[in-house]
Amino acid sequence: MQLLQRGKKLSDNPQAGTKAQWIDRPILRDWQQRWLNKNSIPETYTDVLGGVDRFLTHLTAQDHLDVIQYMKKVPTSHNIALGIIRGRTGVGKTFMVGALITAILQDKPDTKIVVVTPSNDPSNVAARKVWEQAKKIAAIAGFIYLRGHNANVERNYTVAYAKLKALQAKRAADKLKTPEELAAEETRKHLIAQKKACDAAKAAADRQAALDKMKTRPPAPPGHQGGLI
Repeated sequence: MQLLQRGKKLSDNPQAGTKAQWIDRPILRDWQQRWLNKNSIPETYTDVLGGVDRFLTHLTAQDHLDVIQYMKKVPTSHNIALGIIRGRTGVGKTFMVGALITAILQDKPDTKIVVVTPSNDPSNVAARKVWEQAKKIAAIAGFIYLRGHNANVERNYTVAYAKLKALQAKRAADKLKTPEELAAEETRKHLIAQKKACDAAKAAADRQAALDKMKTRPPAPPGHQGGLI
C-alpha cells in the first residue's frame, strides 16, 4: 500500500553508505489510478448497492444514511469502483458491512461476496455480524454461512466437533439403556481400569527390577576396559 501511495519503488542495491532512493515507476502510477482513484476528477460514479438500499430502511442513524448515500455514488476510474468506509474502532463499520451484505443477498441470493481481513479475529466478527442479521430475514434465514480457516484450524475444529457429536450420541444412547445394561457397562469400565492399573504396576516393577539388577552387578576388575575377554 505504501508503494501505491507513493507511486515509487525503492532502488535496488544502493551503494555502500547511501540510502535507497525512491524511483518513479510508471506501472505504479497506473495502479494508483486503477486501485486508489488517484485522479482529481473521477471518470464516473457507480451505485455499488444496485438498488438494494430498499432493504436498509431499518438503518436510521445519520452515519448509516451517509454510508448508504456514499455507496450509491462511489467514485469510479478505469472501470473500478473503490468505496472506503472509515471510522474509529467501535463505530459500527463491521455492522454496516454485515447490513450491506445481507441486503445484497436479499436482492440476489446467488451473489458471490468475498470478505478478506488481515487476521482471524476480524473475519470472525464479520461472519458473526452477517449471520446475526441474516437470521432475522425470512428470505435468507435458512442459508448456510461458511467461515473459511486455514487447514490446521479446520482440522482441529473438525476433530473437536466430531468428538462432541460422539459424546452427545453416547449420552443419548445411555439414556435408552436399561439399569442392567448400565450396570454391565460400569462393570466393564471397572475391569478395564483394573487391567490398565495392573499393567502399569507390572511395567513399573519390571523397570525397578532392572535398576536393582544394575546396582547389584559386581564391579569390573581393575584395568578392565569392557568388551569381550
